[in-house]
Amino acid sequence: MMNKNMFVLLFVCLLICIGLSGCTQTGDVTGDTDKFEIVSYKVESWNNSHYYNIEGSKIGDGFIHNDAVNTYKVYGVIKNKCGHKANIRTTINFCDSNDNLLDSYGFNISGLPNTYEETFTHYFGEYHGGKNRLEYWSDIDKVNFKLEEI
Repeated sequence: MMNKNMFVLLFVCLLICIGLSGCTQTGDVTGDTDKFEIVSYKVESWNNSHYYNIEGSKIGDGFIHNDAVNTYKVYGVIKNKCGHKANIRTTINFCDSNDNLLDSYGFNISGLPNTYEETFTHYFGEYHGGKNRLEYWSDIDKVNFKLEEI
């Protein structure tokens, strides 16, 4: 009887682990949350020989802090649930483990019809010039989003 109970327990644990693997985050969202939704998002750490180079290699999920990582990829899905076609300002806020804002990046989605979803993908680098260079690279642990109708 003990072996049967142990087998059932291990089987349930296995099902839970399989169910949780591959989940995407939904994160903290502020702003017009009654109008728009981050359906899902994911952060990946990459090593690219050139910024935006799709020939790079994924190091892992989340913010990994080691010498191999030089690019973070943030991607996900935004849904319009406001009842009409809308222009959306999305801000990605990069925070440390204490939720202190370290950096941010904003982008617009124009004319998203009601109930439609739009995917987004953005790359951020430590040493690269331009608008997608992140300050405080080694302190970034998480992101949150602000959604606003414009």
